[in-house]
Order: sequence, then C-alpha cells, then structure tokens
Amino acid sequence: MKKLLLSSAAGIATSTAVFAMAATLGGITSTGLGADTTVVASCDTDGVSVAYTTTWDAPNAIYEVTAVTVSGLNAACDTKSISVSLTNAAGDVTVTGTETLDLSSATSDVVTVAAIDAEVVSDTAIVITG
Repeated sequence: MKKLLLSSAAGIATSTAVFAMAATLGGITSTGLGADTTVVASCDTDGVSVAYTTTWDAPNAIYEVTAVTVSGLNAACDTKSISVSLTNAAGDVTVTGTETLDLSSATSDVVTVAAIDAEVVSDTAIVITG
C-alpha cells in the first residue's frame, strides 16, 4: 500500500511538473496572434483547359496518365512556376508535377507527372506562383 501511494504521488508530481513547464514555454500569446487578408492578383483570369497524355501499360493492362497539357495560359504567366496535381475521388493528391512556364511561343504547357493509373484520376488542381 505504501508503494502504491508513493507511486501515485510521484506520478502526480511528474504530471504537475510537465504541465508547469508547458505553461512556461512562451511562444504564442494573446498579443502574438493575428490574421490578415489581401487580394492576390492572378496572371490568368479567364481560366485554363487541361488535356491528359496517356500511355498503355501492357504488363498491368491499364492506361496511365503521364503528362497534363495546360492550355489557354495568359502570357503574363510566362516564367512563373506551375504545379499540376492529380487527385483521386476522395480528393487525395496522387501525383504532382511542377515546372517553370515558357510561354514565349505558345499559350500552353505540358507538365510531366509520375505515371498514374488513369482510372483513379478524378480531378486536377493547378497552381501558378511567382
């Protein structure tokens, strides 16, 4: 019984010490929190179109998406970074391809992605930054 009480007392002392240390970590305080919003201008305001490059994977007997062509890009997006993510039906990103846009002679760009079963591709997300 004495060991049990001693063990419980040690546990309570440890918990109190950990709680006290966590309370003194500093970091974020009520005066350190904040949020802000701002308008982010887009280099392409009228939207883009996508088309998929597929190849036949004979050993697995499936079509795979290997690249995404993004067309209708505005020249103002030239030299910016484009990231194309393919998602499944649950909205999980399955593959992403990223590269720098070269729109000096065209309004489209082909972004290579790791080969993925075309059947699992449900949606495409495109982000242009820079």
